[in-house]
Amino acid sequence: KMVACFATLLPLSAILVEIAYASRCSPAFLKRPDLPGASILNIEAHEAHNFSAVSLAPGSNEGGLYTISFCNITVTHTHPGWNDTVHTQVWLPLERWNGRFQALGGGGYSVDLGSTYLTYAVAMGFASASTDGGLPSGNGKGSIPTDLAGRLVAKTM
Repeated sequence: KMVACFATLLPLSAILVEIAYASRCSPAFLKRPDLPGASILNIEAHEAHNFSAVSLAPGSNEGGLYTISFCNITVTHTHPGWNDTVHTQVWLPLERWNGRFQALGGGGYSVDLGSTYLTYAVAMGFASASTDGGLPSGNGKGSIPTDLAGRLVAKTM
């Protein structure tokens, strides 16, 4: 009887662990971040399995094809009064997370690195993120704001 009970419980516990793990990659499981000066518009989360992309290590021009599985969290927020919409993607490895976050970014208007660097970071076990900075996509229809004076406000503590 003990063997039969164990044989039944083992597959059920594996299913429960899988369900519990999968439910972590859902907006309901995530606490809404507190962003001073910003308002969260939306949070989305879904698992991506066997995602493949050519990706680069930061500071490198040598790419490789990587296949990863991750939790893709997208936070959309705005800064009240700025008439902007910012999208930030956070990719969390579903397996072999090394417990670290790899910060990615560029200088100036270098934003929205997307899978170019995120895929490599997750393949190496890092959690990582990328943002569009509230700038329009590279479709040529938008423009980059050049008058940022009203947006650059120093706060004194």
